Amino acid sequence: MTERNNTCVASAMQRRHQNFMKLLELTYEDFNYDFSQVRFDKDVDSLVRIRCPRHGWINTKAKKLLAGRGCVSCNTESLMDQGAMIYIIRCFDSQEEFYKIGITTKSIEQRFIFPALMPYEYEVLSLQNGDRKKLYKFEALLLRLLKKYKYKPKKSFTGQTECFSNIEPIRKKFNIFDVFGIDSFKRAV
Repeated sequence: MTERNNTCVASAMQRRHQNFMKLLELTYEDFNYDFSQVRFDKDVDSLVRIRCPRHGWINTKAKKLLAGRGCVSCNTESLMDQGAMIYIIRCFDSQEEFYKIGITTKSIEQRFIFPALMPYEYEVLSLQNGDRKKLYKFEALLLRLLKKYKYKPKKSFTGQTECFSNIEPIRKKFNIFDVFGIDSFKRAV
């Protein structure tokens, strides 16, 4: 295999790991699981190691984590069946302005309670509660539609990869600021 092919494979594996970690962050944001030893480099049937605050280090299948099962000793139902909220906020300070899209199981105030979580002032443009699985799909669609407007904020914070310089394409397509809901997503696809 050539060096170029090795680089492509390594890059794809790194993206797969990053996407997996993003899903874990979203699914388990209200829990104190430690994912520092997670290495997702194969498939969803592979074992990963997480630390539960009550039960210590455990090995579980990646697909069980993705299904929201977490620590099997703690949880008997899937967290993905619980509700969540998708939001669009305008972030700004004296030097920059951009938009952020995200999903949370907390209120916006709780999600951004510390300056390290949101070092900018922000204005909530849209909020919608719903089923976490559907909201995640809807968020993925919005992120894809805004890909060419991706923006990297000057200040670092959790969720900075979901920032954009312009949101007009989704504003027009989904009437987001009139009625923003999963029904808009269903009509669009």
